[in-house]
Amino acid sequence: MLGVFDHDAEYKEFITQGAKKYAYTDKKYGDIHITVAGVPKQGAKALKSLEEFKDNFVFDFKYTNKNLLVYNDEMQPFELTDYKGKKLKVIDKFACSLIPTTYELGKSEEYASLISDESSKRAIFKE
Repeated sequence: MLGVFDHDAEYKEFITQGAKKYAYTDKKYGDIHITVAGVPKQGAKALKSLEEFKDNFVFDFKYTNKNLLVYNDEMQPFELTDYKGKKLKVIDKFACSLIPTTYELGKSEEYASLISDESSKRAIFKE
């Protein structure tokens, strides 16, 4: 239901980069927690402090275990050799694979504009 407050935690410190991008240290233990759309919660291990939670911070695969699904619509035939030495000619036209990926923290252009000085300037009209 929209507009209903969901109590997340007791914060010691809190920082945000916009909607669905925030980090905090919990009040009880001081552990860092994150909510970032596109990054698993375990990615919080990448942060040493909340000061690092800013534009261009990279959540590396070793902390997130996040994969990217890549599609290939024009795969060329190739020969595949399995671990027992058995060979197979692969002639599939389409394929997809999972590859390790990272996530770079940043603000959308709209949000950056909204929090900048530019958004508070008003046009002056002659009447």
